[in-house]
Amino acid sequence: MNIYELINQVKLNTGNLRYWPIVNLKDVELENIGEKKALKILQKICGLLIIEENKKRKLNIFLDESLVRVNNCFLVKSELECLEKLNFDNFLPYFSAYIWECIWLDQRDYKAADKALDYYLIHLEREINFDESVLEVSTYAIALAKEINNRKKLNTIFKILHNIIFHNENNTSIYI
Repeated sequence: MNIYELINQVKLNTGNLRYWPIVNLKDVELENIGEKKALKILQKICGLLIIEENKKRKLNIFLDESLVRVNNCFLVKSELECLEKLNFDNFLPYFSAYIWECIWLDQRDYKAADKALDYYLIHLEREINFDESVLEVSTYAIALAKEINNRKKLNTIFKILHNIIFHNENNTSIYI
């Protein structure tokens, strides 16, 4: 099994966008050493929570049953280099977006923020019903687009949401 199959399988089995069960995986057999190292880094990132505090979004982690803010540069250069070797197109778009958004919040790297927005857009473009998933993903995407002042992608998010809500005749959402 490779890292992409493993993470997508775990994510599909839970169906919960807010919970990343890969943090609990132990003794996993992966095909190569680079993927094993990458899995440990992804597990580290998936243990983080994005929390809004004083109109700023920050990374937090649970330590000893309490929520603790993560200082910038939680990830070191070698970990970032390891992640850059992965093909994030092979993961579910929301997972990739979350990883890149955490990297943005940790490193303040605009390329990471842009990648996160791209993956949020891919996720939203695949949706046909306005449901909790769309609401959650669009909330993160809108906050990120506003934070980095990317009006073009913000407008794209609104257009996608408009199409999901008003132009899909198969929409059976209870939110409309």
